[in-house]
Parts: sequence; structure tokens; C-alpha cells
Amino acid sequence: MPERPRFLWHETAALLLWVGLAVALAVSGSGRPGDFVLLGLQIAGYLGLRRIQPQGRWWQLRMWLPFATLIATYFWLGDAIPRLREWRADDALLAIDRRLFGDCLALRVLPSVSPWLRELLSAAYLSFFPLWIGGFFVATRRGDNDQVAYVSGIHLIYAIGFAGYTLFPAAGPFRYAPLASRIPGLADGGFFTTLNHEIVSKGCNGVDVFPSLHTALTVFAFLSACSWSRRLGAWLAIPCFLIICATIGLQYHYAVDLVAGTLLGAGVWAFTQSRAKVFSSVELPLGKPGFSNG
Repeated sequence: MPERPRFLWHETAALLLWVGLAVALAVSGSGRPGDFVLLGLQIAGYLGLRRIQPQGRWWQLRMWLPFATLIATYFWLGDAIPRLREWRADDALLAIDRRLFGDCLALRVLPSVSPWLRELLSAAYLSFFPLWIGGFFVATRRGDNDQVAYVSGIHLIYAIGFAGYTLFPAAGPFRYAPLASRIPGLADGGFFTTLNHEIVSKGCNGVDVFPSLHTALTVFAFLSACSWSRRLGAWLAIPCFLIICATIGLQYHYAVDLVAGTLLGAGVWAFTQSRAKVFSSVELPLGKPGFSNG
């Protein structure tokens, strides 16, 4: 019988994350029954995915299902991390900004962010989701190695990013009280400014600052697009640049978050490319090329 496909990179990372969180919640005594049900279901689901052969619709399920699990994990972390630990990393992250720029970089640029520029940056910030989700469809259409490299890379970034949220939970300048009090409220914001502010205010889990996944995923998606088509990369260059600028210009992140996000996105992209070269000639069962992390 053919050998069953091994875990893909993001599947291994997610399993390690979920098992680690389950152990931490159990040892600290802060876990609730719902926590272990959610983590147990996700662990069982990923173990089940390993049985899927790399061909057909079931293989596409293995590619796309993690997209749903990361959404559930993101919002769950907003409730679980405060119970797991009270410490927040804002002071430490702000200290790096002050050492490099004399103050929080997001606040130093604040006087330069005019209403029209805030509108532009807000529109760019919102385009983050169509950017990397659109990459899913492009990669799926390209198929084989490109799809596995992109999908696995995106979810690997999320798994590492969620680990960062757990180890260095922070609210960010716009929610950290000593800094938030220095940020004026929005007055008569444009359509994108108002929409983005509502989404961020109500949709953030409160610990999602380090590393900046807006930056990491944008860098990864941009580098992936460039590797597929120089023309596509050229079209995406300015939107991607604006997305990254928006993380500071809208007072959502500290400078070190962007540095960590850039390194994470570029590092994961380089990793997926190197593994593509290693496994591009490997024939998985049923004759479809793909990757494993083993």
C-alpha cells in the first residue's frame, strides 16, 4: 500500500501550538472545559487530515480547512490568553520604540497623517484580506507545488504568529492606555476610515500585536506573487507597501512588530521556496507532486 502523506509544515506547527496551549491551560489551572473541547476537536481534525491523499476534492479540503480553524483560534485566544497570563508586552515593545525613535513611532508620525492620508491607509489596511485570500485562489489554480507552498506558508505564519501573541500579548498603541490617551478620536472620518475603525475596534482580540501579521502575510503574499509573475508583483508593490505603512500610520503597531513581521513573512517564504526545490521531484501517492515536512 502507498505510504500515507506526512504532516505538512503548518499542520505540525498548529498541532504543537494547540498541544502547548492545552498543557499550559491545564498546568496553570486557568483552562475551561470549552477550551479543551475546542483544542481537542482541532487536534483530532488535523490528525484526520493526514489520512487524505494528495488528489481530488478531499485534498482541497486538506488545503482549505485550516482557514476556518485559524479564525476560531484567533478569537479564542482573545479570551484564553488573559486567563493564562496577566502580563502584557506593551511596555517592552514601547521601550524599543523609544530607544530607536525617542517615542512610539506610531505617535511620532501621527501629526503627518492627514484625514485624506488616513482614508488611504484605512483602505489599504482593509485590502489586506482580499490580498492574501486572493492568493489562495491563484495558488489553487496554479496547483501542485505552488498551492501547497502558498497555503502551507500562510498557515505556518499564522501558527507562529499565534505563538507570538501567547508569549508577548500586547494591545498596541491605539489600545494601550498611556498611548491611547495621546491619540485624538476620529472626527468626521471618511468611509474607509470609519469602516476600518469599526472593524478593528470590534474585531481585534486584544493581544494581536507582536508580530504584525498584517506585515508578515503581506510580505509573504507579495514575494509569492513576484515568484509567480513579475507583472503581478509590480501591480501589488504599492498596495502592499501601503498595507505595511498603515500598521504604523493608523497607530496599531510598534516598530518592532513590523520588523518581526517582515522577518517572519520573508523567512517563511524562503523556507517554502527551498522546500519546493527539494520536493518538486518527489512523487506522492497517485502521482501528484507535493510537499511534506519530514
